[in-house]
Amino acid sequence: MELLFFVMNQIDKLDQLLKDLSNEKKFSATIIDSAGMARLLADHDYLFGSLRALLNNSQVNSKTIFMVLEHEDVEHAVQIIEKNVGDLDKPNTGVVFTVPVSYVKGIVKKG
Repeated sequence: MELLFFVMNQIDKLDQLLKDLSNEKKFSATIIDSAGMARLLADHDYLFGSLRALLNNSQVNSKTIFMVLEHEDVEHAVQIIEKNVGDLDKPNTGVVFTVPVSYVKGIVKKG
């Protein structure tokens, strides 16, 4: 099993992403509010003016979505994510990564 994390920058696309994930009976997720280090530093005036100017000050915090998935379902979940936010290799879309899970209890299998 894998724990997939998706740090979502375009939070206006969250509702549709969750709908698309829920259409697949095997996907369930937890969502938490998050913020990048550069954003927090900029908000607290720790960055020099020129670097601070590069950041989009109107951007609100991110959302971090995490899901415990079977290894074979990871690529499909990433496809759904990219369908909603665009190519993750492009700027300002988000970051996705997985870590191995060696033990899980309490997850009800769907579908």
